[in-house]
This record gives sequence, structure tokens and C-alpha cells, in this order.
Amino acid sequence: MRGAHLPGFYIMGPEKGRMDINYGRPHGREDWDAIRELCGRTAEQGKGIPVERWPFFGEYWVGPYQRILPRWTYVARDADRIAGYLTGCPDTASFERWSLLAHRLPLFLKTVMGLYPANEDTRRFVRRFLVLEKSPFSQALFGRYPAHLHVNVDEAYRGARVGKSLLQLYFEDLRKAGVPGVHLVCGNRPVGFYEKLGFRTLARADQVFAMGLPL
Repeated sequence: MRGAHLPGFYIMGPEKGRMDINYGRPHGREDWDAIRELCGRTAEQGKGIPVERWPFFGEYWVGPYQRILPRWTYVARDADRIAGYLTGCPDTASFERWSLLAHRLPLFLKTVMGLYPANEDTRRFVRRFLVLEKSPFSQALFGRYPAHLHVNVDEAYRGARVGKSLLQLYFEDLRKAGVPGVHLVCGNRPVGFYEKLGFRTLARADQVFAMGLPL
């Protein structure tokens, strides 16, 4: 996968001219830092969040994949720029167990020690860690769809098949690993996009959708 190239796939990037997109794994710390930045810039259905929220937000959403399962993270690269990324996991139940000790517990301790600026992100995380607030969806909902994913694409590259290509590469690897299905949780904005890929809505809580795709 590292350095994979889709022949003939070019898009109009943020600079003039045709940009050649390559797909592969994160190469090192700089790529992971770029993924965290893109995570903040594309949060909340693509609108982005204030820069002061980025450190905790990036650690919460990207940190466990970087530490526990980096080989299931994919990037779309335009020269030295990360145009999009996908973080995923073939076995969510196992990932959650590992993440508790390797990521969530250390993050909880750092948060209550004040190492991250207090905001609604940190408060929600603490409430959920202490089981004072529950996730809107039970993991039992995803029994037939054990894998999960998060995908984000730089605004300059949206509509150019970057997200779809990342998903297709991930699905191919999941099938090779014998994974029967994959799920995701998203807002209402990308629901139509995922439905075109074959996902169906499993449950809905207000404007949050749980979706699954058999592989």
C-alpha cells in the first residue's frame, strides 16, 4: 500500500495545474501532524473548529490510530501535502479494549491534570470516560459490521474522488482480511455520499447517523 498510485487519476488542486494524487500510509511524524491538523480543519461536518481546540481534538480522534493501529491509516498525498486521510480498524471491539489502556486512560489523566485547555470537547470526554454520559449508539448495533472508519478530505480536494478512493482502498484491505462489514457514525451532510457507496442507516439519534456496509 505504501506509495500506491492510481494511474491516470489527476485533480485540480489548490495550485494551478493538474495534481497527481498518490495513496499510501503515513510516512512519519510530519504526516501524522498533518493528519491531526486536517482533522481540526474538517471537523463538524467540514466546517472546521477553532485552532485552540485542535490539540485535544486531534489527540482524541487521531492519537489511538497512530499508536495502536497505524497500518490501518491511509493518506492521499499531493506532492508534500496531505489531501485527505482515513483512519480505520478491522475489529472495533478489540480496538476499544486496547484503546482504554493505551489511549483513553492516559488522555483522561492529562485532561483532568489541565494539560489541555478546558472546553466542551474535554468535558464531554471526561463525562463519557466516567460513564456519566453514554454514546448515542450501542456497540451491539454493529455486530455484523466490526470494522469502522473516519475519513476527512481537505476542502480544496473535495468532489475529486479522494475520499471515495481512500474508502475503496480500505474496503479492499478489509475484504482481504476477511472482515464481513464496516460501520461509521456521521452527521446528516455526508449521508447521501455513503448511501451511494452501499451504506445503509442502522440507527439515528437526532442529526447523527450510524451506518453499515456489508463487505
